[in-house]
Amino acid sequence: IREHVPRMVPAGQAGVVLLLGGTMGLLPLLALEAGANQVYVCEAHGFCAKMAHASVGRHTLLAFERENWSRLPMTLGLAERTRQAGSAAFKMGQFDQAVALYTEALQAAESLSADGELRTALLCNRSACYLRLGEAESALEDAKAAQRCLPEQPKPRYRQAQALQALGRNGEARDALAGVIQRSRGGKNADAERLLSELEGLPARGPALPGARAGG
Repeated sequence: IREHVPRMVPAGQAGVVLLLGGTMGLLPLLALEAGANQVYVCEAHGFCAKMAHASVGRHTLLAFERENWSRLPMTLGLAERTRQAGSAAFKMGQFDQAVALYTEALQAAESLSADGELRTALLCNRSACYLRLGEAESALEDAKAAQRCLPEQPKPRYRQAQALQALGRNGEARDALAGVIQRSRGGKNADAERLLSELEGLPARGPALPGARAGG
């Protein structure tokens, strides 16, 4: 498909590709990426046909967003989509890109007066990115901002504890973790308890963890 479609569909001209069998939507995507602007799929099985249709529809949406992103009005739906893109970048280890995406989603959420839950999630996620980048002070600031949005949610305090640990502020980290456990369902939080055990016996003030930077 990658070899023959460009020959059949000269660049910039209209072209139609007919596929007998879509291989769960893979072949239509290859044809579209190769230059076809119309793809028809003959699929014997209804489920496979639906998969092919969904794949082509998703490709069309993503291609449109990529080409027209700067002209799209930022809505809460688009802010949520940007958050999801940031989460995908985080999982792939692209932390700088994730920070940029979370920042764009945050700006939209704030300008559109989104509820505190979305802003808190975005700040906590960006805080986690900063931690991975070694920017512990920035991670701490985002975690504090998230706590201001939803004071009783445990996750912002957990992010604070992680940042404080990275900065060597172990006593403050333990206090933050106590707040996490107090606000968690049933008074239990496995992540907080695990981190608390790591901090047990350490001095209230110690050296910053390797790679942690103040500011940035």
